[in-house]
Amino acid sequence: MRLFSSGNRKSQLWFFLLLAVILLPIWGCGSKEPGESGGEEGVFTPDVTTTVKYVIDGDTLVTEDGEKIRFLGIDSPEIWKKKGDKADEPWGRDAANYAKMLLPSGSKIGLAFEAKATEGAYGRKLAYVIVDGELVNGLLLKEGYAEYKDFGNELRYEKYLKKQQRKARVHSKGIWGGKGTVKPPEYFVASKNGSYYHTSDSETADKIKRNNKVRLTEEEATRLKLKPGSSVTASGD
Repeated sequence: MRLFSSGNRKSQLWFFLLLAVILLPIWGCGSKEPGESGGEEGVFTPDVTTTVKYVIDGDTLVTEDGEKIRFLGIDSPEIWKKKGDKADEPWGRDAANYAKMLLPSGSKIGLAFEAKATEGAYGRKLAYVIVDGELVNGLLLKEGYAEYKDFGNELRYEKYLKKQQRKARVHSKGIWGGKGTVKPPEYFVASKNGSYYHTSDSETADKIKRNNKVRLTEEEATRLKLKPGSSVTASGD
């Protein structure tokens, strides 16, 4: 018995179109790579939650229980950490400040791990850092504050992280702005609890206590909604 007669081809066509509409969502299930649409759709899920004690640099933080966390899949420029160290690498301080802005001390964060990448150099645990469903590792790449590196690890979010890096390169953000020879940007200083930013050699900057002083670029100050102090205004005249 034939389902459709030869004279009813229009009904037959509609039947197959309807069938395709029904099956298309089913065929599409599970077709995306893990994390391929991450961040924008909030698909990143942490394995554990913890609290930030402080950020060391653009790719490392310390939790309140003293555990050092090294961000998976990225490598940010190095910064001066102790007396005798080399000078900051270009954009290193910017990366650290941006990470501090995303991960302030006392904030709750999520961590996700790779089964075969549990510990890095210096006893640091390797992890994806998640805040409000966003992958902080990817945000640092997207803004040009880090470079994608897997250090030999297989990463489930490799495609997503590389995609974020491409966005930074296309728009010449951060480390990609100078084609490998980036001149360090002009830095200003501000108080952690203040509303203004100042030139680093101003009297106001000297009065800010060292533990309360933040080094940042004008772009970062604007992002934090800080206002230019009198020294900044004067230098711009």
